This record gives sequence, structure tokens and C-alpha cells, in this order.
Amino acid sequence: MAATTTKRVTVHECCRVAPLAAAGEAAEQSLPLTFFNVVWVHFHPIQRLLFYPSPCSTTDFLEIIVPNLKKSLSQTLRNYLPLAGNLIHPLNSDIPELRYVPGDSVSVTFAEASEDSDFDYLTGNQARDSDEFYAFAPDLPEPKTDSESGLKIIPVLAIQVTLFPGTGICIGTINHHAVGDASSIVGFIKAWSRAAKLGENQQLSAENQSLHFMTDRD
Repeated sequence: MAATTTKRVTVHECCRVAPLAAAGEAAEQSLPLTFFNVVWVHFHPIQRLLFYPSPCSTTDFLEIIVPNLKKSLSQTLRNYLPLAGNLIHPLNSDIPELRYVPGDSVSVTFAEASEDSDFDYLTGNQARDSDEFYAFAPDLPEPKTDSESGLKIIPVLAIQVTLFPGTGICIGTINHHAVGDASSIVGFIKAWSRAAKLGENQQLSAENQSLHFMTDRD
């Protein structure tokens, strides 16, 4: 797709990344919210920015980094299906739940920072204007309401990867608080990082089970 320029960034690609399909995968998976999750249903989304120093060119970013991040993200989401799904909010009194249906995916944006964006300044150890960071954080897609069932369908995760040519890369995430706390989301980011770095198989190795998104509520 053609690049589009917004304030402080040029968007190279907006796409959706789905979990790597597994043989015999269930048609649908749902995870009811617990009491501790329900309190976050109406809480504002959580944004995070991670800056990685890297002398990466635009060409290498688009031809090497982006394909690797897409592939490794798809592998990682297989173990974090709720993040690829949606928060389903009945309009009646039923308890909301996290639901994943094959075909669900995560919104991902790949962008490039403008020349006036200083990577060293943004990552420096000095007071900075918070407004300088918003261009590198994604927005969650707008919720939808199913006209037949009356269910409100709320996306729970979006990602933006921004290149600062020759200096670094910023990975921005935004997630609905009900899908996971800081520990859960950081575990997901660590698992994604490992898959991107080592080309790890979609199956988690025994020593990395701590990075798995735990869904056992028994």
C-alpha cells in the first residue's frame, strides 16, 4: 500500500495479523471474566512504548524487520488467543467475556518517524513533553455492535511499530485492561521478542512456560 503521512509519522502499512492456525483448532474459544477482571471493563486502555536502539535503514525495516515481526507475532498469538479476539459485552446483565473466533486478528501499523522526531531526545534522561510520544502509540479499533445478537464487540489489542531511520525502533501497544494486567502483556511482549529474535517454533518450550498466557480458571 502507498505510504500516508500523519503528524510526526509516515504510515507504510496498516494490516491485521492473525494467530498461526493450529490443526484441530476449536471453532470458538471463550474466557469469562473473573470478578477481578470485571472491574476493568470500563477502564481506559493502557498504552506502552518500548524503544530499541538500532541503526536500521528504511529498506531493511520494510524488507527484513517488518516480515519477521509479522511472522513472529502470528506465532506468538497462537499462545495468546484472547489478545487476538474481542471483549464481548452483552447489552443485558450477562457477564462480559473474552472470545476468540478463528479469523480474528490484531490491528498492526508499521510507520516511520518524521525527521524532526529525535530518538535520543525521546529516550533521554530528562524532562520531556508527553505530547511528543502520542504519535507512536496506536489506537484501539472502534467497538462494534452486532445488530442480530445485540452484543458489543470490543477489540482488546493494537500494535504500532515505528522506525527512526538510522537510530532505533519503537514498538507501541494499546490494550484493554480487562484482557490482561501489566504482567500478562509484558509476558506477551517477551514471548514475541523471543520468537522474533530466535525464530522460535510456535510451540512454547518447557523452560518458557512462564511466558504463556494462562487461561486456566479452575
